[in-house]
Amino acid sequence: MESIGEYAFAFNKKMKNVEIPGSLKTIGDYAFYESEQLETVSFADNSVKTIGKGSFALSGVKEVVLGKSLETIGDYAFAYCYQLSSISHIPNTVSEIGDHAFFGCDGLKQIEVEKDSKYFESDENGVLYNNGKTKLVQYPISNTARSYAIPNTVSEICSGAFYHSIFLEDVTIPNSVKTIGAGAFERCTQLKAITIPESVTSIGSTAFSWCFRLTSVAYLGEQDPGAGSEHVFEDCSSLSALCVPSAYKSTEFCGKQGLSPLSECGITTH
Repeated sequence: MESIGEYAFAFNKKMKNVEIPGSLKTIGDYAFYESEQLETVSFADNSVKTIGKGSFALSGVKEVVLGKSLETIGDYAFAYCYQLSSISHIPNTVSEIGDHAFFGCDGLKQIEVEKDSKYFESDENGVLYNNGKTKLVQYPISNTARSYAIPNTVSEICSGAFYHSIFLEDVTIPNSVKTIGAGAFERCTQLKAITIPESVTSIGSTAFSWCFRLTSVAYLGEQDPGAGSEHVFEDCSSLSALCVPSAYKSTEFCGKQGLSPLSECGITTH
């Protein structure tokens, strides 16, 4: 057998373990989608080059051992696998990881990439980056660290990168970051304050929405970061100060939230 078709085992209520043979090269889109009892998936080393879109999304998978021939992990491939605690040794053959591949994996504590990969890498905290760390792809949701400093090589925080990271209280965004993707910090319910450096020129919709304990946001830039929507801070019920420099020239960024001088966020300007 060389391929598993789309939805082949979707909604299966009984299957617990899957062993992928060496002959298999492709797992189709949503092949094991919402297979609630599925716990383990083991790939033969020379098997599967492509894991399709949503292949294991909403399944009960707890453990995944990836084969060394894997090249592509599709969009939402393991999204909402709530019991998945780690992704061990993403092989160095993987050149593409789709959008939101590990989105909403509430139990995920670390992601590991083989050290000689030309395409991706992970740090000591199990955070997934592209090679060179210019893109932060995925922060493991259940990492218990209370604070995290993003490296100053990063220019893009990908969509959903910190989504529902329930332990984070403080994140340092360096002045290298230009883009904060849609939903990047959505539902980070312990996040208390955030400073957005002047380098940021684009913030996606719902980037900080439903951060219930977020009390203040300081944006150091003088131009609108392209948000254009109040949904960036939607349902941030504790947000009392959205602080900008006196030279800030737009009101789009704030949406329904009023603007305050940086001093109200404890930042002194010169």
